[in-house]
Amino acid sequence: MFASNSLFANDIVNANTCTLKDGKKKEEVQAINTKWLAWVRKNVDENITSAVGTAVVGDQDVFMFMDTYPDLNVWATAQTVLERPAANEL
Repeated sequence: MFASNSLFANDIVNANTCTLKDGKKKEEVQAINTKWLAWVRKNVDENITSAVGTAVVGDQDVFMFMDTYPDLNVWATAQTVLERPAANEL
């Protein structure tokens, strides 16, 4: 366990809690996240990962995006790239 934790010591995790809009489905969130991840890997860094976490009990319309970046520089680059007009396709 210790060795495993030390391998990811420099990773940056960005977590966002979100709520489904009326009429939207979890599958749509997954599809959008898959598209976003492919785009950000292509345009920023192939080592970025992302997951969508959903509740097992409680409010089923609440979910989390958990994006992991190899380091702070990659995270900062991603934020800059996502603000450019090229990211509008997302």
